[in-house]
Amino acid sequence: MFEVHNNPDSLSLHLYMGPGDEAIRKGLLAMVRANPEVFLEPRNTNAKWIPIYSRHLLRQEAYENLDEKGRKEEVRKRWKEFIDEELPRIEAVLKKETWIRDPVEVDG
Repeated sequence: MFEVHNNPDSLSLHLYMGPGDEAIRKGLLAMVRANPEVFLEPRNTNAKWIPIYSRHLLRQEAYENLDEKGRKEEVRKRWKEFIDEELPRIEAVLKKETWIRDPVEVDG
C-alpha cells in the first residue's frame, strides 16, 4: 500500500507491506532485504504493516523557504522523479521475483 504522509513540516510517500499469507510475507521480506538499494531495511517484521520504502516530497526547508507556488512545483518535480526513476526500480525488482507471478497452490 502506498501512503502519503502530509505533516505540518513535511510531505512524504511511503510503501507498506500489509497483512497476508505468511509464506508470501516471508518471500516479500527476503526480496526487500536482498535489494537495499531500493527498499528500506524492515525493523519490526512482526508488525501488521511494515514500511519498505520512503521518499520525501517536501522537506521542512521547502515550507520555510518556498511560497505555495514553489512548494507545488517542488512536489511535482519530486513526484515526476518518483514516477520516472524510483517506481521503475521497484517494478524491476518485483518482476525478477517469478514466485509472485506464478500460481501458488493453497492447501484446503
